[in-house]
Formats: sequence, structure tokens, C-alpha cells
Amino acid sequence: MREAEGARPLALSFVDGALVVLALVLVPSTVTGLAAGRMPHDAPDRSAWLAVVGGLAQLATAAVACLVLARRRGGPAELARTLGLVRTGEWALGRGALLGLALLVPLAVVSAALERSLPLPVSYHADVHRVFVSASALPTVLATLTVVQAAPVAEEVVFRGLVLRGLYPKAGAAAAWVVSSLAFGVVHQHPLLVVHATLAGLALGALVGTRGSIYPAMVAHAVYNQAQVTCVRAGVDPAQLPARLGPAATAALFGLSVVVAAFLVRDARRAH
Repeated sequence: MREAEGARPLALSFVDGALVVLALVLVPSTVTGLAAGRMPHDAPDRSAWLAVVGGLAQLATAAVACLVLARRRGGPAELARTLGLVRTGEWALGRGALLGLALLVPLAVVSAALERSLPLPVSYHADVHRVFVSASALPTVLATLTVVQAAPVAEEVVFRGLVLRGLYPKAGAAAAWVVSSLAFGVVHQHPLLVVHATLAGLALGALVGTRGSIYPAMVAHAVYNQAQVTCVRAGVDPAQLPARLGPAATAALFGLSVVVAAFLVRDARRAH
């Protein structure tokens, strides 16, 4: 696979990587907590506005981490090349979009299986409904943009950019792939979401590898998040998709999705 032209390996230490991931957990949660403390509990659209605040804080945290590292890399342009923030072809972005759709049913099956032993809090489902269904138009649109666009940008820059590529020179491709995926899972905190996000991270990391552009991973992440939001707005909990589809349809879509995802990843790796 070719490395982005002119870019040197980032060689991020495990400590640096851990600090970046920790910041991505603590800063947004702290900012959201402070905002929640200042906002009345009965404020209209409270959950939606807090989702927007948390998403913007996450994006700002990722941007600050990049700016700090840019000072070590000779400037923003070189850091951007190192992180994979480089132009790529239309088919590469198309692969990302298709992978995002292909992940929906397999991850829904995993979530449905895990929710029996690792149920999400009732408040989680209620908050999701309040953000994307019962809120008024403006906060719903802003929250959707935050989840569908801001979060994928921030998380892909950190996990498939900083962590995956930063650990690769010292730890090797396989270890960097696994560690970055686990770190992506851990920031989602709840055990079910940790497993769910780790599996998604493995797929996204396999799509973009340690070289080339990370934009396809951003597209895949955004499409997947949009698919989940669409399910919620349609009144379907994504984890309940298997029950809604039935065993036969779920099995068929699961198998087809896995085959499509494997093809997309293999095709991407050949292109690199």
C-alpha cells in the first residue's frame, strides 16, 4: 500500500494516544455536564441541545489534538497528509457509503443479541427518541448534523488518523488496527456500545488501512449513523431490526451484508 505522498510516519506513543482518547471522552462529557447543569430540566428540546453541545465539544477536542500535533509535524499541511486527510477517488468514497449501509444489519444483530445480557438504560432510548423524534425542527436538524457529520469527522481523525496511523510505526499494522478499534469502542462507555463500536471500528480500520485517505471511513461512518437516525425517526430501534425483519430476512441480509463488506474492504486494500 502507498503512503500519502510526502508524509512521514506519525509515530504516536501509546501515552500520547491514550491522552488523546481520554480527552475525547472527558472534554465532551464535562462540557455537556456543565451545559446540563445550567439548563433547566424542563427546558424545551433539552436532550437535543445537549447532543449538539457534546458533538461540537468532541469536534473541538479533535481539532485541538491535531493542532498540538501539527507543531511536531512541521505544520498543518504535513499533518493532514500524515493523517490521511488527502483527496481520494469517487469510487473510494462510494465504497465507504456502501460499507456504512452494509454494517447496519450485522451490527443490529450483534446489538440485539447483547441487549439481553447487557441492556442499555431505559433513559438512553428515551433520550435518543427525544433528540431525533420529539424535539422541534431546529434542534433536531442540528443534532442530526452533529451525529451524522461532526461526530464521524472527529472520531475518524482521532481513531483512524491519529491512533491507527500513529501506533503503526511502533506496534505494526495488526496491533494498531486492533488497539485503535478497541479505543474507539471504549469511548462509547456502555458495555454493549463498546462491543458494537469496536466491531464497527475494525471494519472502518480495515477499509482505510494505515495509508491513503481516511475520507472513505468518514463517509462510511456518516452513512451508518444516518441509517440509524433514519430508523429511529421511522419508529424502529436499530437493535430491533432483526425482530422486525424476521429470521429468514435477517439471515439473508446478514449474509449479503458480510459478503459485500468483505468485498469492499478487499477492493479497498488492493487499491491502496
